[in-house]
Amino acid sequence: MSALGRESAGFAGFKVTQSTAWSMTMGSLGSAVSVEIAMEAVNEGESLYGPATQKIAHLSLASLAMVAKDRMYRVWTVVDHAAVARELGASLPALARDLAGHDPGRGGVPWEFGEVRANLAQLAPPRSYPPVPGLPSGLAAWNERLIALWNDRRLDELGALYHADAEGSPPADHPWCQLLTAFPDAVLFVERACVSDEEGARVRVALLWRWIGRHTGLGIGVPPSGYRLHLRGLTHFDLDGGRVVRERVFHDTLGVLEDIERRRRGEP
Repeated sequence: MSALGRESAGFAGFKVTQSTAWSMTMGSLGSAVSVEIAMEAVNEGESLYGPATQKIAHLSLASLAMVAKDRMYRVWTVVDHAAVARELGASLPALARDLAGHDPGRGGVPWEFGEVRANLAQLAPPRSYPPVPGLPSGLAAWNERLIALWNDRRLDELGALYHADAEGSPPADHPWCQLLTAFPDAVLFVERACVSDEEGARVRVALLWRWIGRHTGLGIGVPPSGYRLHLRGLTHFDLDGGRVVRERVFHDTLGVLEDIERRRRGEP
């Protein structure tokens, strides 16, 4: 967990402004726990983002943990580093170059904190999607349709999965649309999920996803690099009657830019 210390270095007076969590039982796999946290802190010293600015920064993060016998055996944490960098006035491309040259411990964002089976990384996801562990049948079908619509680029049909007044409904200004512009051939698939045990029609869902494709377009703030890149993120949905009423997407553009710089330097 030493990486977490590097992430918070240079900040003081951390205050949690919003937090939520939910869990689900997954049989022999134990349980899954999802957390969403918003914090603010003062940038009082040298940090991941550069020299001290004395500005208040707002950090948003999401985590998904697999738990067995009261111990976490696999944890994914995604922090929106790009949003913090912009808030502090840092240039994302310049920051990515600096991190690639001076912070060998980062190795790309989002990290997988404490991942036991690091060898599970793959070059490309399948075009047919295996069942996501723990998803009830109704949500499994909803998840398959969500993935298929994005991967088949049927964005005009996505509205059927959202309430008319849903916050963040696609395709307008959706984060995945930016990724589609930057990675036109990318494939999306969901690897893990966490569903709340709330009763009734309202339910919360966390989806851990991978987005893999070649960077041949604009959309992430730098010219196309041509590299095949692997991005992992977390999306939190609030569903009511099987339709989205609120969605939060967590991924880190800064990490993608840093990976591009590492590739340019000849790192694997």
